[in-house]
Amino acid sequence: HAIVRAAVSGGLPRSRRRPLHLVAARTIEESTWRGPGWEATAAHHHIAADDPAEAAAALDAIVRAAVHALRNLAYDQAVDLYERAVAAIERYSLDDARAGAIHVGLGAARRRVGDFAAARDALHVALDLARSAGQGVVFAEAALELVARGGRGVDVDLPDAARADLLE
Repeated sequence: HAIVRAAVSGGLPRSRRRPLHLVAARTIEESTWRGPGWEATAAHHHIAADDPAEAAAALDAIVRAAVHALRNLAYDQAVDLYERAVAAIERYSLDDARAGAIHVGLGAARRRVGDFAAARDALHVALDLARSAGQGVVFAEAALELVARGGRGVDVDLPDAARADLLE
């Protein structure tokens, strides 16, 4: 793979490589045979394509890869992918209903790598987004990740008054 990549991309300007990345991403996603880690590979190609017209598809691929990484205990990779998903929403001004859930995933992944302050920040953003969008399930997931998880939440010492505010 590395030799092919060097041969194909070595002499190509970035403007010519981007469409090739998009073709690669689509080919992977449409394939009936997908090897291990295909989600991350497709996301990588969407990110490298950097095509505003494909921003929604890129976000789908990045989120799919982030969820896969989190489920498979690849927490550092999950953090990176969720951060890229947040960046894609901001960069392309996407009004995506999943923004709150993406921040919940980011908070969960950050908690699992031990970055509790950053996890707390992501989860508070998720709470705000879910509250303003009326997404009760996402709000509950963020609240549970924040204060519960068997005493492993990032804010288990949250005062009772602040916990009560979460329930309102």
